[in-house]
Amino acid sequence: MNIWRFELRQSLMRSVIWTIIITGIAGLFLSVYPSYQNGADEFLKLLEGYPPQLIAAFNINPDTIFTYLGFYAFVLPFVFIAGSIYATNLALTIMGREKSMNASEFLLAKPVSRTMIWLQKILALKTILIIHNVIFTVIMVGITSYFDQTQITKPSFWMMTLALFLIELIFANLGILLAVLLKRLKSITSLAVGIAVSFYVISLLQALLENELMAYLTPFQYVNPQYILENQHYDCPLLAIGLGIIILSALVSYTRYTNQDVG
Repeated sequence: MNIWRFELRQSLMRSVIWTIIITGIAGLFLSVYPSYQNGADEFLKLLEGYPPQLIAAFNINPDTIFTYLGFYAFVLPFVFIAGSIYATNLALTIMGREKSMNASEFLLAKPVSRTMIWLQKILALKTILIIHNVIFTVIMVGITSYFDQTQITKPSFWMMTLALFLIELIFANLGILLAVLLKRLKSITSLAVGIAVSFYVISLLQALLENELMAYLTPFQYVNPQYILENQHYDCPLLAIGLGIIILSALVSYTRYTNQDVG
């Protein structure tokens, strides 16, 4: 398991920083929840000046925004953006480390099968994401308990919190796929940001245009917090597409990684 341990060590600082950023975004937004409650009338008057499509695009439901979980559903998409960038960046870095350093020949020439290399890298990636999400969940439970302890007993809270892990899995697997398909990896961070932002823009356009078909084109709609809150379950057809992307990306990346030419 040397490769697994190596990737964990190499990704430790990056993951600590991103975990602080992602939990910090959530904590910062949630800390102003009491202010939203106190200024409910003013905020509703402000919303009256905007079209319903724009309000929906930013996951604002006037009927629930002043409840804790309604506000949580409004905050989470911003957390998802950061999480998707992090997961894509992490996957591209782990799976494309040797390629970005022009050292693929060195690793693939080692007396370790390509299948074992791929598996250990994937295991390292999933291990990091699981630890990251456990920390995020513990912190969200703590913050939620501070405001209203009864909220942590509601299934919608747990489903919305788990949605970050699902989003990160989807983007991580897209990153895995790109890492093995692209011939060169230079600006990994820029690529990760570009992918995440592009899908988020599609999500915004989907809400603005009220185009149901566009929801199938962006992972941000697969686990939409507002949908979860209103329906008390995931959108199963969209979630199935997300799971399909995870499985298909893994299969294609494995096939490509274990059969690619050295050099």
